[in-house]
Amino acid sequence: MKFFKPKIIIEKRYKYLKIDKKANFQKILLNIISLIIFLIILNKIISIINNYELYSFSFFTSFVIILNFFLFFIILTFKNLSNESLETDSRKIVIKKKFIFFCYYNKEITIKEIMRITYKGWNFITAANIFNNINNSIIIQANTGLEEDEEFFFGTGIDLKIYGIFQKTLKEILGENCKKLDFIYAKY
Repeated sequence: MKFFKPKIIIEKRYKYLKIDKKANFQKILLNIISLIIFLIILNKIISIINNYELYSFSFFTSFVIILNFFLFFIILTFKNLSNESLETDSRKIVIKKKFIFFCYYNKEITIKEIMRITYKGWNFITAANIFNNINNSIIIQANTGLEEDEEFFFGTGIDLKIYGIFQKTLKEILGENCKKLDFIYAKY
């Protein structure tokens, strides 16, 4: 089953850690299956609308339905085919998410802001999980000055071994500053 796991590259140096998660065959296959399901549903909906013979209404409705499904497909494409990287040094953690060469998410979190680092295990797939990266991912909870703490997600589909490497290396990098961080493993 290694064929279906994401490709993860770990680079460790003195007081520096970089974890890259690359897209793999499973995510590409999931994207193609989503496109086929999208086209089948679209074909069924348009034929149902055309049966009512309301041509102006059917054109508008078909256009809106096509647009909604297309936007949903684009969101899935960005989520499934994006590459992620997490870089850690003694001052900050940087999370980057890229689609091909375009970096669409870049967040720097200083070590002083971090409250808790959690690994959430596998959860049931729901509509909320499609848009939020909460299955098998590292979640960094940080106090960014807002009323509530913010959560930053990294590495959908990584395993507990990668979290262990991240946790051990972060403890080595931070030394004494690591005592105020909470490392949690949550399995739902």
